[in-house]
Amino acid sequence: MKSEKLIIEEEVLENARRLEESALSTLVKKSYPFVFRYFYYRSITREDAEVLTSEVFVRVVNSIKGQKGYFPAWLIRIAKNLLTDYYRKRGRSRETSLEEIEEPFSDSNKDTKESLHPDDLRKMLDFLTDEQKEV
Repeated sequence: MKSEKLIIEEEVLENARRLEESALSTLVKKSYPFVFRYFYYRSITREDAEVLTSEVFVRVVNSIKGQKGYFPAWLIRIAKNLLTDYYRKRGRSRETSLEEIEEPFSDSNKDTKESLHPDDLRKMLDFLTDEQKEV
């Protein structure tokens, strides 16, 4: 995949910081694909990527007045923070107690229980990307 740069003219940024509607519209139109790809290529469903991308731009509009520095880096920082929150919420919704995990392993499933060794789990974790391990 070719890495594409996001280029926003300084004049557009200045006008967006003054919350001018046409500048904000231009900013969103130029930045949307950049942010969407950031989410979509991190193994999220298309629908989730669209929702998260929209949320980035809600946050951009709410805080653009104070934006300083390199705009694409600021934009991706917002996206990264949202992605972190997304995975945290997703992880919490899948929490399971140890009792629930052990319950399916009755004596009749003894072969299955014995085949899940911690070493096997560690080997499986090696197949994850660094980013997935971080999450």
